[in-house]
Amino acid sequence: MFFTLLNAITLHFLIPAFFLFFLLKRQFRSKFDWFLSFALVAVYILFLSFTGKWQLFSAWFSYIPPLALLIVSALSFWRVRSKQFFHPRTPGDLILTLFISGFVLLFSVLSAWAYFGTRLNGPAMDLESPLWDGNYYVVEGGNSPLINQYHVFPDAPFKYSLDFVKLDAAGKRAAGFYPDELDRYEIFGEKIYSPIEGVVSGAVDSLPDYGPSLTDTSLATSWGNWLTIRNGVRNVTIAYIQQGSLKVSIGDSVSSGQFIARVGSSGATPEPKLHMRAFVDDDSSAWGTRGKPITIDGEFYTKNDWISSPKRHVNGAKP
Repeated sequence: MFFTLLNAITLHFLIPAFFLFFLLKRQFRSKFDWFLSFALVAVYILFLSFTGKWQLFSAWFSYIPPLALLIVSALSFWRVRSKQFFHPRTPGDLILTLFISGFVLLFSVLSAWAYFGTRLNGPAMDLESPLWDGNYYVVEGGNSPLINQYHVFPDAPFKYSLDFVKLDAAGKRAAGFYPDELDRYEIFGEKIYSPIEGVVSGAVDSLPDYGPSLTDTSLATSWGNWLTIRNGVRNVTIAYIQQGSLKVSIGDSVSSGQFIARVGSSGATPEPKLHMRAFVDDDSSAWGTRGKPITIDGEFYTKNDWISSPKRHVNGAKP
């Protein structure tokens, strides 16, 4: 986990800090040079706001780079406020300008791709929240592979999947970076409530829960313990369920809001989290089913979105 931690610290803090230091200390010869450097820092921080894994540290930390940019840009612009907008370019200046412009263009395109992934595209399956009474954080979700690792598979039943963790008051999902003790994760053992009314069409409940150092690498059991609820052609699967926690069996009818299982860490997940996907039967798809975007109580949630204290539902009726 050392290299995972080092990579996360580099992407989330060291690179932004380097860019901000560059913006603050560089001796700009014109306002144009300042605006170009500012754009580089801004688009990287924008990209990071969409794609960053802030739950590894604290979800509140996602506000640090934008606030730092606001302060640094004000201080640095004050020093160039009286300079001319543009100045003649030397060959060295031109090379640096082209270099910075290339990165600005790259991160602008990536940020736009990530942003459009946060927009709902087409009809969705509206579900109730499977988690109640707490602060939850979306770690995978959306219409772009930049913000949803499952989105790379066309028409797959898990294309629009959502992964959730639970946060404490400090915005942390665990006591530590990747602790092996499962009870140090906020979401481990949380009750799961059925997001849809239907009949249980498939379930697995016997696989063990693992910590990060013992993740299940078998493709056959990659989803760990899971449960699928079917309603007509609509299907919802919840995965990474805690071993032995299922409260229903294949063939049982379930109501929306019914307690059905607990969040676990079975399968190929590196930590406890809840995985949910929605799909419909579709013979025209190579998978035999087609993934559907998910809305929860009408809201389309994507990576790095908070879901704070979802209200309890009773048999599909909102209190």
